Amino acid sequence: MITHPLFNKLLIVSSTNPLAFARDIALVRRAYELDDAVVLNLYIDLYVGHAAAWQAFGKIMTQEWVGLGIDLSNSLPEPLLDASSRLRRILYISENTIHFPLPPQKNLDYIWIPDVASVILPPVMSDLANQIRQRAGSRKIAFLGGAIGGTKNLSIWYEAMALCDSDEWFFLQVGAVNLSTLTTADHRMLEKTLARKPENLLILDHYLEDEGSFNELIALSTVIWGLYRDFDRSSNILAKAASFRKPIIVSTNYLMGKRIRDYRIGQDVAETDPAVVAESLNYLAANKVPDSCFDRYLNDFGFPALSRKLDEALTQMMGQP
Repeated sequence: MITHPLFNKLLIVSSTNPLAFARDIALVRRAYELDDAVVLNLYIDLYVGHAAAWQAFGKIMTQEWVGLGIDLSNSLPEPLLDASSRLRRILYISENTIHFPLPPQKNLDYIWIPDVASVILPPVMSDLANQIRQRAGSRKIAFLGGAIGGTKNLSIWYEAMALCDSDEWFFLQVGAVNLSTLTTADHRMLEKTLARKPENLLILDHYLEDEGSFNELIALSTVIWGLYRDFDRSSNILAKAASFRKPIIVSTNYLMGKRIRDYRIGQDVAETDPAVVAESLNYLAANKVPDSCFDRYLNDFGFPALSRKLDEALTQMMGQP
């Protein structure tokens, strides 16, 4: 959303219509006299593949631009790639390029950027955080948060909780549960757990009002749950855990397991064995991860790395003839 003295209304830049995007950028460039500007579109994988709109886009958009794709596994619409001769680079976050290779394009570079995370905190501790801290008491807190679907491995979360000493551990689950994506085992353990009503479990089955409130609960916790099921890519929960100096437990499979082994900011375990998971939670609570490990991870996958990548991508573009 952009304001300018020449406009009598707010200009809302479209994130889904390519023709509107080109017209909006042309208007902004004229208003602000940005002749040499490089355009960065942060929503490239939200666009749809309407050939006519992209053909019109190609005629209007004379400025070179860079697009950011969160997850290119769904592939970009071919009309975008065919019509956008001025697209020079695609920045992408998803690293699952083994299963979903990036389509080669003439005069187009792909540049990976890290999946960074907001680490903003409220200026003062919220009532919710205070209530959780009081309820947990001196117990260690295991945190599972975000969009909770089948990949979050709820069945193992509840089974591991049942194996942990309730006088030593408090389990905090934050986020709306998508029941349609849960496995049969997830449903069974969810129903069993809700019926049992364990005192050392708090479920907030909704999203918090802002990122700061979510981060506050991570900062309050002892160990972060990243033990996702059949999850072959990265997650910004790694960056959040590292930023707040919290060890994280992840599956030994796939990319996140490799990250943990390389940077030693937690433990990677079998995603199907609750006894091993409970043992790992106790180990992580008792053995502090050195700050140097967190620092090394954030240098490679946090905001410093993002800044370097963006600077590289945009500076090189501006220097091209």
